[in-house]
Amino acid sequence: MGTIGSTDALTDVHAGDPYPVYEWLRETEPVYRCRTGAYLLTRYPDCRRVLTEREYFLAPGGPRPSAGAAGRCAPVLSRVMSAQNPPRHTRMRTAVARRFVEHVRRQQPWVSRLCDHLLEPVVETLRYGIADMTTLAEAFPRDTIMHVLGLPRGDQEHVCALVTDIFPTSGPLPGQDRDGAGAMRQLTDYLQGEIARRRRAPGDDLMSELVRAHTACPEALPHDELVSILTGLTVAGYPQIAAGIETGIVLMIRHPERTVFLDDPVRARMFVDEVLRYDAPVQFTPAPAFPRGRWSSAA
Repeated sequence: MGTIGSTDALTDVHAGDPYPVYEWLRETEPVYRCRTGAYLLTRYPDCRRVLTEREYFLAPGGPRPSAGAAGRCAPVLSRVMSAQNPPRHTRMRTAVARRFVEHVRRQQPWVSRLCDHLLEPVVETLRYGIADMTTLAEAFPRDTIMHVLGLPRGDQEHVCALVTDIFPTSGPLPGQDRDGAGAMRQLTDYLQGEIARRRRAPGDDLMSELVRAHTACPEALPHDELVSILTGLTVAGYPQIAAGIETGIVLMIRHPERTVFLDDPVRARMFVDEVLRYDAPVQFTPAPAFPRGRWSSAA
């Protein structure tokens, strides 16, 4: 299997700079079978077909990837919205998308104050030395998602510890010594408790709004899907965003001439989009697929 035949394409060997490997895969092995039994697609047309053409998804209740193929990622990936098949994925996305955007928009003043608060010590430190931008990059999305969901600040350390254990198992480089499945069970139990608390005393937060939607029409938003949505938001709410912020900072340091894009709100959004395209914090999208016939662009 060419230059990477002796090692899996998703191992720590390529973690520092995976892009040469991706290029080699696109040109040589566009449908690459990993040691887990899963297939890695690297050509855009192939990825688009699997992710957007419904006939390539497994039907709900149909055959699922084996435990060996899914590996230790299975307990995590099977619960989050991004791993669901249509029509369940569509239903879950519809339930959360509008509410999430509207709630975050209402919280914009709070988010701006949080950003200013976190930047103050950074600005002060830069006057005398080197600032720790990692702390800011992690704190901003972490505090934001906790606030948006309405999770108690006193629970932050517990939730962050669980997410830290879960997140490596949901990426291409599974954590060797972390119990992602156990942490996921603990997080699910915690969120179940928060859901019950909001049924008794709803608040002005996104979780309360989703709980109200479930109570009003459980057929449109079943309880298990409510839990899956909240789990996905909690798990992916800040590790990925923190990584994106860090990448953006590094790129601005390496290319200071590009910082002019940040002077205009519209161009600043374009800059963020380009950062995410150039070096995405999420390196792959899992999808259980059952193709019929020839479906790859590979010769």
